[in-house]
Amino acid sequence: MKPFITYHPPCCSEWGTAPPRTSLYFGDREWLSMNMLQSSHFLDPKAFVKSNRFSFGWKAEFNYQPIFDEYRSEPIRPVIDGESRYENLRKDDFYLKKGSWASYDSRNSAYHSIFAGAAGHTYGDNSIYQFF
Repeated sequence: MKPFITYHPPCCSEWGTAPPRTSLYFGDREWLSMNMLQSSHFLDPKAFVKSNRFSFGWKAEFNYQPIFDEYRSEPIRPVIDGESRYENLRKDDFYLKKGSWASYDSRNSAYHSIFAGAAGHTYGDNSIYQFF
């Protein structure tokens, strides 16, 4: 029996590299069973990306865009957003003044993913993520 394998990419891209989608890095690999990406938690990715010396990050509220791109990639594989807006996680990774993502935002990420072609959705909560 062949194992089901995917890869959880990071949130952002280094300068000179492609956006972090598995199809762009491992699309030609026979071992890859499912495409995945991390649309992440950024209300404004430009601020996080610049402060951490990355070149690219997705705006979390538009997670359907990279999901749809993965859905259309070849070879055809299922796709999942492995890390979208986590409930109770601060927007823009720990900037207090922008607040936290609510349960509505997590559900909205799920709807966006599914309607854009995802095979499922990964739910996250800051308390679970931090092991509180």
